[in-house]
Amino acid sequence: MIYIKSTQTDGYCENIKKLTDGSFLLFGSDSWRRTWAYKLSAEGDYQWEFRGIQNAYVTAANQMSNGDITLLCSENSYGIYIVVLDSGGNLISVTYKYTNLWRIYDGVVGKNGVIVATSYDHAFVMIKCHPGTYYSSDVGSCIPCPIMSYQDLADQDFCKDCLEGEYQDKEGQSSCEPCISYCESCTTGTSCLKCLAGFYLETEDSGEVSCADTCEPRYLCNGKYILNILSLY
Repeated sequence: MIYIKSTQTDGYCENIKKLTDGSFLLFGSDSWRRTWAYKLSAEGDYQWEFRGIQNAYVTAANQMSNGDITLLCSENSYGIYIVVLDSGGNLISVTYKYTNLWRIYDGVVGKNGVIVATSYDHAFVMIKCHPGTYYSSDVGSCIPCPIMSYQDLADQDFCKDCLEGEYQDKEGQSSCEPCISYCESCTTGTSCLKCLAGFYLETEDSGEVSCADTCEPRYLCNGKYILNILSLY
């Protein structure tokens, strides 16, 4: 005799995924047309439920090596949402991508966030660019941001220039570092190209460059040099 354990839910289950611990993830959309995922233990007992994005439904689910669960959610038009949940069903992040392809049917999330998916009439690959990188259409992949630039967000197609008073002498970074004190422009953490107004460049015996203290009376400091005002007349 087979005993059937029934769980009542208003979700429309479009697929079922067996996870690494033997549990099951049901997914699709609920009666309010929101993304929906429903997790059962290996014994079939309810564990958690996730309801999320309006007018979208879950078409594929994958469990990452750290236990997080990635849901690929197809928008009712031409976009895809990538929803990341922890093992307890708590929301970690949501990323939206416009695909120009109608209705995502299935997909797999691989290493480094690469997504291989199928739509109504296409198969395509989506590349996730991590902070410190940007997507280059010329090479078709993510490449590191060059020196003196950074990118603090994922999935961007450009890098940001370091602001005045900041530098970055390494590639592929997600932030810039501050220049030495009172320095307006630099390329490393131990050099300065120009000090702030009222200060001047000074080279120590050790070769280290610094921005010297505020000028004394009768002297003009333009950020690079110290001049005796009386010598100008």
